[in-house]
Amino acid sequence: MSVQYKKGNSDGPSVEYLCVLDFEATCNDKHPKPNPQEIIEFPVVLLNTKAGNVEDVFHYYVRPDLHPNLSEFCTKLTGIKQEQVNAGISLFECLKLHEQWLQKHNLVNYESGTPDTDQKHFLFVTCGDWDLKTCLPNQLGHHNVKVPSFFRSWVNIKKAYSKLYNRKANGMTSMLEDLGLDLQGRHHSGIDDSKNIARICVRMISDGWVPKATTCRGTRFQSSEQPQKKKAREAPSPKGVPREVDETQCKTVYLIRHGQSQGQVAKKQNRDRKKDPKLLDCGLTSLGRQQAKDISKLMQGVPIDLVVSSPLTRALNTAILGFPNRDILVHYELREVGSRIPENTPRSMKKVMQDLHSDLGTGVDIDIGSLQPANWPNALPSNVSKHDRLRAAFEWLYDARAEKNIAVVCHFNVIRSLIQDGLGRTDIRPQNGVPIKCLLTPEGSLIVTNPEDDIK
Repeated sequence: MSVQYKKGNSDGPSVEYLCVLDFEATCNDKHPKPNPQEIIEFPVVLLNTKAGNVEDVFHYYVRPDLHPNLSEFCTKLTGIKQEQVNAGISLFECLKLHEQWLQKHNLVNYESGTPDTDQKHFLFVTCGDWDLKTCLPNQLGHHNVKVPSFFRSWVNIKKAYSKLYNRKANGMTSMLEDLGLDLQGRHHSGIDDSKNIARICVRMISDGWVPKATTCRGTRFQSSEQPQKKKAREAPSPKGVPREVDETQCKTVYLIRHGQSQGQVAKKQNRDRKKDPKLLDCGLTSLGRQQAKDISKLMQGVPIDLVVSSPLTRALNTAILGFPNRDILVHYELREVGSRIPENTPRSMKKVMQDLHSDLGTGVDIDIGSLQPANWPNALPSNVSKHDRLRAAFEWLYDARAEKNIAVVCHFNVIRSLIQDGLGRTDIRPQNGVPIKCLLTPEGSLIVTNPEDDIK
């Protein structure tokens, strides 16, 4: 059945096909999550945007190799049984077959893996950015394998839905309900979800939606485990003089130093900050906890789309207290730089989460697994300069994340290094729990807008 287009879109979308995918991956209901999470179901539904029908389906169960045994939680959530993945194919075989499938439908050139002018115009569609921004890049990055170029951009249907209907998209089931569509099949079955998302796409197209990519995965920083090419450092601007920047191309970042730590008061308590083993990855003082809680007041009315934290206890606790009931992404390159005193020595995230469990809000997700380096915290890279790894982290925030307003909770030396890189200032001393508003440029530099102004 052909799609009936609303007036103003009589010609229909220029994108001829949508490849709707919804991976299912290894998971559990405990911390830490499997690292990396491995794809166990790889479904893609080929939707003809003109006719409004599904022309073909690509579907395989995939055998995980790092965490081969599915948790009971994973099986209950997805309906995927252990014997299904045991009989599945490897991810690399699946990717090869998928590329051949795309080539069969004249969507990509099989030899180069890229579209050409004679091929049909298509876009991938996902419900959220996790599938192609986090899951696949992290799993391939673990094996030092590049993500196929045709996965670089996609449509996050939730963003497209929100823009078209001017209302928030909370998830696939809520979108179906809002559109008066029944859920068909089992929720969290990858193939059933892909088909349901395709039905949402058909309805949106009939309501005037023209499919366009909402998200583009960066090419400079694909995964926290991939080596980074060294970039030439830009010369800083004269002290206190920001370089010219197109603000329309920038994101907004609020750099926040953690609340007062136990290490900061060690001297007053006659403790040796450089040697006291009890200060290993220490937490916050009572004042530090209050400073963290006050962040929510300082940031009241400020739009924040994403909260990112260092993995060290004092920073993550600050993020949890300062942004209550918000999900938090842990980025391991934001750990403190410089002195290797006990408080800057990382611990296993399992121990950190155990210590912070009582401060967690109900239903809050602390994502400690997506970016966690292998063998953390024992095998930290020694050949990467602090400037290079921090720059790479903020390039990743710009390229690989769609969020425009980001709060980053980290440390004194990290913030000083970032500010000097972006503005050339040396006179800013980050205060505990006080946000510093910056512009994040496409190159990964941070430009302080005006540290004397109110954060708003």
